[in-house]
Amino acid sequence: MPPSPPSPGNARHAEFGWPGGDRPGELFFEHEVAPPFASALTALIEPEIGPSAQVRSLTRHEGAIGRYAVTGRDGREWFIRVSARWGQPQLEQAITAFLQAAHLPVNHLVAAGLRLPWHDEPLRVDIRQRIRGRHFDGSMDDLRALAATLGACHTALKTFPQADRVRELAAARFIRLEETRAQMKAALARGNFAFFCQDPSWGRSHAVWLAELIEGFHARRDLHPASQCLHGQIHQANVLYAPGPILIDWEEAVQTVAPVQWDLAYFVQRFCLNDDPPRGVIRARLKAVRDAYGAPLGDLCGMMRHVAWLSAVILAGYYQAGIESPIAEYDKFVRLEEQARDLAPLLEEFAE
Repeated sequence: MPPSPPSPGNARHAEFGWPGGDRPGELFFEHEVAPPFASALTALIEPEIGPSAQVRSLTRHEGAIGRYAVTGRDGREWFIRVSARWGQPQLEQAITAFLQAAHLPVNHLVAAGLRLPWHDEPLRVDIRQRIRGRHFDGSMDDLRALAATLGACHTALKTFPQADRVRELAAARFIRLEETRAQMKAALARGNFAFFCQDPSWGRSHAVWLAELIEGFHARRDLHPASQCLHGQIHQANVLYAPGPILIDWEEAVQTVAPVQWDLAYFVQRFCLNDDPPRGVIRARLKAVRDAYGAPLGDLCGMMRHVAWLSAVILAGYYQAGIESPIAEYDKFVRLEEQARDLAPLLEEFAE
């Protein structure tokens, strides 16, 4: 039997790198950090990077979870991520080390999975060199450069030495998501709209969309014969330009094995379609991406719908685990799936 929905008083909130998830803000680390936490953090990372002179936060927040810039006494700058999500830090570090050794532009994890006890909750701390770069500027040059970089990374990842371990983790994740889908199906059949999120009226008003998701979503993309290791979340918050594109945050890569269209679907949705351009502009952008990537884009429509559905299943699973996500996140994935359906004929022009 599926677990009961969490009571509002016991719910935790999902962790997002940026408000709105994947539309990044400015990279200004200008907020002061509470001295007790700054002291605990610098004591933890000092053996890795040496004594610190200054710690600043990307956003103003009360908890410890967040993104920080640390300047060492030697003048070097570091980017520190503090997270409650543990994942597979050593495997993520191995992926970035492999790509770095192949001379591909990634922000390698200098240290991964340092353990910081904080208010009875162990937090994960990662250290990277700070990149003084910018996010996507909307230009065709930025699109082409990113498509070429993504193509090179996909080629390299075909020979990642620990691919079998990533496949194991991906299979386990996808099996869990199939179980959540089955629970969603049972809840929808009973009219239990409180299963999906903290606002039952959202589930009630999206019952038709949820029914389409439940029938159409099949998680086991790792079983596809063309599946391979990928980045997993190519959106604007995970790419910096300094001056060329650098792929950051490989957290999802440790549990993502699928055809390359998985990454391409994220890429096209977040970089080519996010501003709802006219169809002529979309066509020009897709041509630029295909030419720079160096291969046909395949079934983008099908994969776009899949990743939107998958994200909605993840949110429902989070909620059953006591983690609330903003309703705006649910609405975002409805919009992305509907957008893919609306653009299907245009997307098919670039499939072959």
